[in-house]
Amino acid sequence: MIGSSRGRPSETGAAHGSQRDSYSEEEREFCVAVDRWKQKTGTRFPALSEYLTIIRQLGYRKGDTQRPTKVFMIDGKKRCPVCTGEFPAAPPYFHRDVHKRDGLASICAVCRRARMNTQSHKRKLQNLNPENP
Repeated sequence: MIGSSRGRPSETGAAHGSQRDSYSEEEREFCVAVDRWKQKTGTRFPALSEYLTIIRQLGYRKGDTQRPTKVFMIDGKKRCPVCTGEFPAAPPYFHRDVHKRDGLASICAVCRRARMNTQSHKRKLQNLNPENP
């Protein structure tokens, strides 16, 4: 039987072993940490919360690294990804959004208004006729 003999690499194990050679140093460190966790707890398959614990024990924290972001603002002008128009990066053209890095929404006010009107219209139709989702 393939993969059942002890001491010999199985066909799937050989493929997995060659794949491990291409891992980065961080990926290998994570694999070793997961293996240690499995040995320590006696579980074969850690839960997602346990993976999060392992990652935190390795020293990773949310927000430690800057994610690559698309640049939509150049020279005080911001580009709307919906209509691709360029507008001044200011509240009349973009709604405020405290969760964004620049404090402004990602889409322009006109596109946002159109989107909100469309969603509002759909909700009104659903409320009038609840049988059709």
